Amino acid sequence: MNVGNLVIPDEIQLLIDREIWPKNSMEMQELKPFFSEDIVQKIAPEMSVICFASPPFSTIKNMIDKGDYFWLDPNIDNSSVDLALVVDIGDFGMGTDTSIALDYSKNIFCPSVIRLEWYKHNPDNPNITKARWVKISDSFSEFCRMLEIDL
Repeated sequence: MNVGNLVIPDEIQLLIDREIWPKNSMEMQELKPFFSEDIVQKIAPEMSVICFASPPFSTIKNMIDKGDYFWLDPNIDNSSVDLALVVDIGDFGMGTDTSIALDYSKNIFCPSVIRLEWYKHNPDNPNITKARWVKISDSFSEFCRMLEIDL
């Protein structure tokens, strides 16, 4: 499976075949989560559910080119990544605006797994938040181990 010239880790197809990764709706995963809240919070302490996107996947740049301007929000710091090399693979549920992605920026053959993390930017005004990309794991295999998925 590829997104342009980016090779999606083989483990994702394996998870699709095992019906751990959805072939359709992300919303169904919120109703019947595959991972316990405890496991999710090892990766993102403020979150409670992980929802994987169903293929075909897309780079964030491609999403922007198709009119998804969320990614251009001035409160999102994209300076640490190349959006043409970041493939969106899921999020932490509806309304979180917190993507989970494969980042090929540092290694075109073995992407790390990153996520958007929202944080309070101004302690004097807690309503102002910003987002930055943070690394979850060095590889998709490591991400699976963190989620306690046996490959």
